[in-house]
Amino acid sequence: MKIVHLKHKDIDKVRWDAAIKKASNGNPYALSWYLDIVSPEWEALISPDYATVMPLTVKKKMGFNYLCQPPFSQQLGIFGYNSDDALTIQSFLNILSQMFNLIEINFNEANHELPSDVLSKPNDTYFLDLEAQYADITSRYSNNLKRNIKKAEKAGLSICENNSIEKLINIFRKHKGKHIKTLNNDAYKKLSEIARSAIEKGCGKILEVYTSDDKEPCGGAFFMSDEKRTVFLFSALTEKGKKNAAMPFLIDEYISQVAGEKRILDFEGSNQKNLARFYKSFGTKKNIYFQICYYKFPYIVRPFLKMYKKIKPHF
Repeated sequence: MKIVHLKHKDIDKVRWDAAIKKASNGNPYALSWYLDIVSPEWEALISPDYATVMPLTVKKKMGFNYLCQPPFSQQLGIFGYNSDDALTIQSFLNILSQMFNLIEINFNEANHELPSDVLSKPNDTYFLDLEAQYADITSRYSNNLKRNIKKAEKAGLSICENNSIEKLINIFRKHKGKHIKTLNNDAYKKLSEIARSAIEKGCGKILEVYTSDDKEPCGGAFFMSDEKRTVFLFSALTEKGKKNAAMPFLIDEYISQVAGEKRILDFEGSNQKNLARFYKSFGTKKNIYFQICYYKFPYIVRPFLKMYKKIKPHF
């Protein structure tokens, strides 16, 4: 397979987006407008006619180019024709190993046929098929989830749609974000831009949950969609929201709005047992995607690179 490397300015974004939308494993993270936000100077590897493509989320440090996973983009990797084929994956990996000294990226759930010498870490994500009618979907809810939804209803919770994600970001940063060091101010700015752009394009929805006696939300979530899937991209809860089961109530409400559509709801994880149990309670199916790691540095700079001390993989 002939594969060409394109700099950002040389990518035909119309053809790129057409390729992602056509690909059976296409997802919203790989669309050009999304990549422009999370990795503004992204590059690409493409086969002729954009049949098979891979975004390169390039960054530079100490004079070295490297690949890393941008914030709020769970899965990228190889998309399109034969993207699940071992020889295709090997061809792309060979080029990556020649181009970069450091690679820490997530492939998508179709890129499973990895060479045996690739260091990879499996990650869980959970999909819910939305094509069935709402009553059929809820019949597969766990008993505990059903109890929590009734609890929220008894508490008098209500849901409103909003066009701004700022309130949810503020809730998240106050309650959970302070424990997540990988999310900095720049990441939250990118999230705001993603939400604003998605809503403008008609592919994003922000839902907030309110108690009967509060003017500010006790929780909420941001959903982003393409033709094949909706991603549960971001959520936030206050302590009152947790106590009153706001998130089960909100997700169930969203499912009721979109049930019957030919798409999946991607819960974006999780490897954490409690979150995984929560996502499973909706009757989801577990899928696996892989993180790919590769480090190759000259000996003279290795002492200065903390990440290199973790492990020294190759492919």
